[in-house]
Amino acid sequence: MEINYLKKYKKIMVIGHNKPDPDSMISSKLMADILSDAGINASYAILEKDLQDLEVKKVVKDCLDYQPFVIKEKDIPNYKYFLVDHNDISQSINNKTLVVGAVDHHPDSKSINNAIFMEVCSTAIGIYLLFKGKYKFNEIQKQQIYHATLADSSYGYNSRYKDSDKEVIRELGFNPDFSDAFLKYFTPTNLTDKEIAFTTANHKNYLFGDIKFESTIIEALDFVLLEEYKIFIKNGTKNLLGIWVDYNHNKTYMFFKYNDLYFEKKYDIIASRSIIILKNALEFLERNGLNV
Repeated sequence: MEINYLKKYKKIMVIGHNKPDPDSMISSKLMADILSDAGINASYAILEKDLQDLEVKKVVKDCLDYQPFVIKEKDIPNYKYFLVDHNDISQSINNKTLVVGAVDHHPDSKSINNAIFMEVCSTAIGIYLLFKGKYKFNEIQKQQIYHATLADSSYGYNSRYKDSDKEVIRELGFNPDFSDAFLKYFTPTNLTDKEIAFTTANHKNYLFGDIKFESTIIEALDFVLLEEYKIFIKNGTKNLLGIWVDYNHNKTYMFFKYNDLYFEKKYDIIASRSIIILKNALEFLERNGLNV
C-alpha cells in the first residue's frame, strides 16, 4: 500500500467506527504507528461523543494502553482522516471530503472512493498483511494484532475466522486455537436491562445509499430471551438488524425489520455480522425492490 502521498497533509487522524470495538481501537493505533514511522504526522483518535459509555474490554487492556486523541465535534473539519475498520462515513466523521484513505474488511458502503478492502477476519490482520514487507512489527504490535483477531473472531467461533487468518496468527507466533482465550475474555451481554441491551449491545449504524438502519448483537450462552428480542425488533419503530448469538449451541439468529418489511433467519454456525448476516439483509432488501 502506498502511503507517501499522505505526507502532504498537515495532520492525519486515524479513526475507527463509532463506539469502537477492540479491532477498531487496536487497528487505529497500529495504523497510526505505521504512518508515523513513515514520517507522516498521524495520531489515532476517537470522537468526543464516543467517550460516553466507552467500554475498553480486557482483551484490549491486556495489549494496549488505549489513550486516543479526542476530537471535539466542532474540530472535525480541522483534520484529514484515515478510516480503519469501517468505510461508511456515517459511522464516524460523516464527511467524505475529509477522508484520505481507509482499510476495511466490511462491505463497500460506496460512501468514499479511496478504501482498500480485504477479506480478513480483523482489520488488524489486514494492516499487517499490507505492511509486513515494509514495516517491522514489534512484539507488542504482534500481540495487538492477535488480540484484535481474538475479539473479531468471537474467540475463534465466528465464521469469518478462516484458515488464511489462522496462518497469519501462526506467523505472528501464536496458537490459532482460541478456546482458552474464550474462557479468559468472553463475557455474555448484560441483559439486566433488556431494552438497553436490545438497543445498544454491539451497536452499529449502517448507510447504503438511501438505505439506513441500525444493528445490535446479543452474545449469550443460551436462547432464554431470544423470543423477547425477536418481538422487540419485529414490533419496534426502528429499522433494526438484530442478531442473537448462542455460543453454547453454536447458533445465530437474525431478525431484520426495515420499514414494513421483516425477515428472519437461523444459522447453524456463529455467523459473522459483516461477512454473512449483513449480506443476507441487503439481499433481502434487493429482493423487495430496494436499491442497495
